[in-house]
Amino acid sequence: MPKKIFAIVLAAAVLALFCAPALAAGVQPAQYRIATTAVNVRSGPNSAKYPAIGYLVKGELVEYLGRSGAWSKIYYKNSIGYVFSEYLTDPINQAVKFYRYASEPVNVRSGPDSSKYPVIGVLKKQEKIQYLGDTSDWALVYYKGNIGFVYGKYLSASPGESEVPSAQAQYRIATTAVNVRSGPNSSQYPSIGFLVKGELVKFLGKSGTWSKISYKNSVGYVFSKYLTDPVNQAVKYYRYATEPVNVRSGPDSTQYPVTATLKKGEKVQYLGDVGAWALVYYKGDIGFVYNKYLSGAAVGGDTTPMPKRYVFASTTVNVRLGPGSANYKVIATLKKGEKAEYLGSYGGWSQIMYKGKLGYVFTKYLVS
Repeated sequence: MPKKIFAIVLAAAVLALFCAPALAAGVQPAQYRIATTAVNVRSGPNSAKYPAIGYLVKGELVEYLGRSGAWSKIYYKNSIGYVFSEYLTDPINQAVKFYRYASEPVNVRSGPDSSKYPVIGVLKKQEKIQYLGDTSDWALVYYKGNIGFVYGKYLSASPGESEVPSAQAQYRIATTAVNVRSGPNSSQYPSIGFLVKGELVKFLGKSGTWSKISYKNSVGYVFSKYLTDPVNQAVKYYRYATEPVNVRSGPDSTQYPVTATLKKGEKVQYLGDVGAWALVYYKGDIGFVYNKYLSGAAVGGDTTPMPKRYVFASTTVNVRLGPGSANYKVIATLKKGEKAEYLGSYGGWSQIMYKGKLGYVFTKYLVS
């Protein structure tokens, strides 16, 4: 090989060797955006031509795929959706910055999966980090100038925040409709959803006057005065075993041991549902019973099923996907005098069950 050609090849190889890490380091990870308000997600980049396929709540984090005119293309519920870009912002540049603290030493990864993505750093116990939002069980964080991911259960909203051991998970029940926030302060942290009255949630610990809860595969915070211990509800509910059935220490027959057995017809205090399981209070302990082996709920010692509450439309009125006329699409219409099952309230809206669908109606258009 001529010396000149050899020199060129050698120089190219050396350049490639030194540039490869730089190129790899420059590869951009998935980008994210955060909703600045509740907003519809559409099937295409035009509100007049494309229907809403869902919505984002204020503060919700989504994977950003690019632009289409004035619209942002996002990854939404295992599909593609479009949101008007004006209602999204880069989570790093939020007007109010949020922080979390490592409850123990924990890895920061380049993506939300410990089996697929490498470690890019390690947080020390109680180390503070900028928190951008949640992607399922993982927290998106801003770490030393880069986007990173930390498994959510290893982060808390304040240093030294009290935790409930996972083996002794406790539960709380909402005494009214109430917002769930991303941190323990209503003026600093956005709402990421809400609980309806009577909804049961796993309680993870306290942060001042706030309760830390497990909410939709993530962590949320609710003002503690709106939650109560389900065992001590003012009105107690009971259910009956339709056949002999095990009571377990957790809601999974393969993972949790049997702690007791209900006889056919035996009464047990019913606290609420956790998936397909009923949370019960039996002989001084919390336990779980597979729902299909229990009869309907009853009040006190009565065997009559707990009555449902119904409301009637005082005029023809829309039923919407969420509690707001500006941001949530119409999914049905109640005619004047038509009946619907009432489930709870959220601000000036009522949550109802209508023809098998969960929806919301402006309360002033309903009568009992």
